[in-house]
Amino acid sequence: MRVLLVDDIFEARDDLKYSLAHYPDVVVVADVDTTDAAWGLIEQGGIDVVFLDIRFDNMPDGDRAGFDLAVSINQLHTPPLVVFFTAFPEFALEAFRFFPFSFLPRPYSGQQLEEVLSKLRLVLANRLHTPPARKSVLVFQHKIKNQDGSNILCTEFVMPHDIVFIKKNPLEATLKVRLSNGKTLNGVVMTLAFLETQLHEHGLIRVHNSSIAAIRHISGLKKFTHNDTYKVSFKTDPEELSVGPAYLSALLAALSAQ
Repeated sequence: MRVLLVDDIFEARDDLKYSLAHYPDVVVVADVDTTDAAWGLIEQGGIDVVFLDIRFDNMPDGDRAGFDLAVSINQLHTPPLVVFFTAFPEFALEAFRFFPFSFLPRPYSGQQLEEVLSKLRLVLANRLHTPPARKSVLVFQHKIKNQDGSNILCTEFVMPHDIVFIKKNPLEATLKVRLSNGKTLNGVVMTLAFLETQLHEHGLIRVHNSSIAAIRHISGLKKFTHNDTYKVSFKTDPEELSVGPAYLSALLAALSAQ
């Protein structure tokens, strides 16, 4: 069992590492103090379990950084199992909205750790005999404005076939996701490149360096002769997206194959 420890407090990581050293089948591959460092390691693969704190005082906007990382982990084809490991019990109920495998309070007892490890062994052993399946539901976190002007972080569970298009927000490192029911998820913190790989098999393709669109929702392709540019229009949405020259051939081929 290959384990990654993610906590901003060195003593907490060191104590858990010492406890896990008593189990011959557990290998702590790394311990890091930020979720950014953790994501870099997780993307490389080879990690079975992430013991993850929720609050990171050493990061800007780190109050919920553990939740944000859990959302990203859940988008992976075969995500490592997440065990939230925190000294803040008030987070326990909310934590399970992010589909963790388990929750280990800090401080913890030897029995609590043993119970978590026993369950982890069972699930990981089953994974060895079960081929990984691509997730059919995407988890998006986006921000909406409260009446007092503050931001509320919302979580949405979206089926790929409900996505009309996804585009980058100008001047922001966030995305706008338009759904077939007319709903817009704005301020989504994910990369377009990542979503393109996740959604290609569901019929969403790149139409511009700033957007991807669902072939099933496209109603037409408009050509503007004065500057030889193109835009796609949609069946259920009034917004149109520009088509980048580098993506035109692939788009035409996909539309003709419908």
